[in-house]
Amino acid sequence: AADQTASVLILCAMMELDLMKETCQLAILDLGGLEVLLNLLDTNDIRCKIGSLKILTKISQNVQLQQTIVHMRGLQRMVNNLDSPVKELQALAAETIANVTKFHRARRTVRQHGGIRKLVKLLDCFPNSADLRANMEKDLEVARCGASALWSCSKSTKNKEAIRRAGGIPLLGRLLRSPHENMLVPVVGILQECASQETYRVAIQTEGMMEDLVKILKSDNEELQMLCASAIFKCAEDQQTRDLVRSHDGLKPLVSLLAKADNKQLLAAATGAIWKCSISMENVAMYARTLSSTVVLFISPPGLMEPHGRTC
Repeated sequence: AADQTASVLILCAMMELDLMKETCQLAILDLGGLEVLLNLLDTNDIRCKIGSLKILTKISQNVQLQQTIVHMRGLQRMVNNLDSPVKELQALAAETIANVTKFHRARRTVRQHGGIRKLVKLLDCFPNSADLRANMEKDLEVARCGASALWSCSKSTKNKEAIRRAGGIPLLGRLLRSPHENMLVPVVGILQECASQETYRVAIQTEGMMEDLVKILKSDNEELQMLCASAIFKCAEDQQTRDLVRSHDGLKPLVSLLAKADNKQLLAAATGAIWKCSISMENVAMYARTLSSTVVLFISPPGLMEPHGRTC
């Protein structure tokens, strides 16, 4: 029980705690602190909302707290704050949603309360305004956090369709050309999740995103490489997509990833993409001409997915 200034000071003091420590997270829950933090999201004081979300963003990585936040209708309050004109508040709310939506009920709750549409809106980080340059960094951070939340939500089939209906595909295509790796990771993550649906595969093909995915495949970031390879694996059901991968010189980078045998997720994604691309005989011919020794060298060790190795 305190006025707004005292509440802000208390929140600042809480930020000094080791909020990533499980004992601290559970203490906040046991002492009723989580309910207080969520209630602050309903106030009109921006400072209290930001302070509360800074704490919630950290402690919401605890599985038990994630479920309790959903039970206490915390996600609805976070979704409501996505409409705020304050960029920092939008980013923190989206980042916390990304942490909490690790299970089906949470993802459904976000969709049912209009959260998908609001998160897609955050991806439009290039508004036509006079102070675009001054706000660019804040806008990009809001878009990154929005993309992270959508990535987490996109593991639900209905949410994938909701993202498409909200106009998310062209915005994702635009962000796919971003030079910032921390932006690309959630964007490519969304695309590789949604590429299981035909509508997204067609859009990736028609919007020219395959060329961008191949370019990103050549980066040094292994998480990005894994996500791109996984997206190519899902998209390469179609002959035209397989041709696009070859025409944009994507076959050689895929094979080069097989050298990273210590990263099993990356290895599985790369072998899957190579397997699917090998359905086209033109791609097989290219492997035979220029890459056959590399393919044999890295696919022959045991432990890889058998269909991938056998097809290659």
